[in-house]
Amino acid sequence: MRLLMAYTTQRSSFTRFVLRLGLVLGLTLLSWDTGLIDSAQAEEEESRFCQGFLYCKETKGDTTYTQAFLYLYSTEERGTYSRLTVIPFYSRELDPARNYLRRSWLWPLGISELKGDATYSQILPFYSPSPNTP
Repeated sequence: MRLLMAYTTQRSSFTRFVLRLGLVLGLTLLSWDTGLIDSAQAEEEESRFCQGFLYCKETKGDTTYTQAFLYLYSTEERGTYSRLTVIPFYSRELDPARNYLRRSWLWPLGISELKGDATYSQILPFYSPSPNTP
């Protein structure tokens, strides 16, 4: 009976060790600064803020990039152009100045695209060009 109790005690202390290690590593990941926040040559128009691998936002001129959740979520805004990506579920590119819109759902299962007056959509394994495409 004592052998069973000793084994149980060792197992629970190992489990406590693993839980504590996971807690320390998790808190470190949340509070870890990549060191890329301050740049010696940073200009007023350029800024970068990162919080580990959980969130990063960078601005250069009129362009803003955002990445989050281990780079599974990302955005880009540049003038009238914008891009949103949630890997692998959804992607969207939009530029109203060029009348351009492209969307992907569960890539590559569903894709739709609008360029000017032409439209294109694809749902694997079926393809359908717009009726006015030659």
